[in-house]
Amino acid sequence: TKRAQETATLFLKRFEETGDLGRVIEELYVSDFVDRFVKQYGKEVAERENPSQDFLFAPGLWYKPELLKQATPKDWRQFYIATYNLLFHTQVAGMNLSAANLLNGKDPDPEVLKNIVPAKVSSLFDTHPILRNFILRKDTPPSFSKVEDLRSATAIFDQGMKLIREDNGGKSIKFTKESQQLIELLMKTDFATPAVVISNEEYFGFPPKTRMLLIRTAVGIGLLLTEIDGKTKIVWAEVMGN
Repeated sequence: TKRAQETATLFLKRFEETGDLGRVIEELYVSDFVDRFVKQYGKEVAERENPSQDFLFAPGLWYKPELLKQATPKDWRQFYIATYNLLFHTQVAGMNLSAANLLNGKDPDPEVLKNIVPAKVSSLFDTHPILRNFILRKDTPPSFSKVEDLRSATAIFDQGMKLIREDNGGKSIKFTKESQQLIELLMKTDFATPAVVISNEEYFGFPPKTRMLLIRTAVGIGLLLTEIDGKTKIVWAEVMGN
């Protein structure tokens, strides 16, 4: 539990310092995490009753299972980094806007939370048929069905982050003092207690019975962890539900 919590804390620290998941990956992830992701979800497709059912990649973003074979590891890696760079910003921005209320036992102001990204970034997303629903759900978005969809979304996310950093003086978003206090409180509760994950089958390319831990960070991104050569490494990370 202690090592899982330390990894979750370091994940947030590095992400806040750099604003770039790509740099966090180099330090904290298993080196072949993309290959493991593709293999695991390809395995799930083969075991499904309905193999054509879409997969959820991140909140509001669905993809067709055929893309697991059609897109290259480079496509998936770039799309994953671009998606979570933007998601990390929105999660931290949302926490910064609501932390003071939460610390005082109040609900966040839903109107305030609509402003977690600049209007020009929301307008940029509106130009993309899938990403137009990424911040505020307007309708049922189509799923990513072509490699070109992933690549165009990656480019839009990267452009959106560039605009956000320009608005912030070239820097990535930081936790406010209130958000830091909220994180410290959360880490002392069951919120920060990891769950043990042991599969009877191969899981993310690891042999059956491999012991893993799943821990949720303060910004709602869950980390699937395992030990490799005496070091705790991230196998996969994605937004978790409440």
